[in-house]
Amino acid sequence: MTEAQLDLAHKLVGDIGHCVHAMEQYGNGRIADTMRNAGSLLQAMIDEYELAEARQALERRRENPSP
Repeated sequence: MTEAQLDLAHKLVGDIGHCVHAMEQYGNGRIADTMRNAGSLLQAMIDEYELAEARQALERRRENPSP
């Protein structure tokens, strides 16, 4: 995932949250639930990606320690 894609994914999570809030206000609970689930799934994917990146960075530092 590129940095631009990661930034967009973070923005989308926020946008989905705003949409969920609006749907709840207008009585569209079922749509809000679906969007909430989509936002949660996207956030979990982001978290998993960032954790994998952090693990890879740690592994690279272990393999190539700085003097």
